[in-house]
Amino acid sequence: MGEDQITAVAVLNEQVCSLRSRVDAMEISIDTKFTRIENKLDEAIKGRPSWSIVLILSGLLTVSTGLTVFILTVGVR
Repeated sequence: MGEDQITAVAVLNEQVCSLRSRVDAMEISIDTKFTRIENKLDEAIKGRPSWSIVLILSGLLTVSTGLTVFILTVGVR
């Protein structure tokens, strides 16, 4: 192997090492971002009402809307 080839191999080796370190740094950065997103989603889920509360509220709103429309269209006699 000539000196030019040895130099080329050394340059390529250095580039590969540099790229590996950049990829490792990006993986760490992305991992911390995903961890923050997961934590925020977990906090948002904890504040949500249960399905039974949602059904009760939607039922009450439906009944009150229906009664309001009935009173406005027919009127109290």
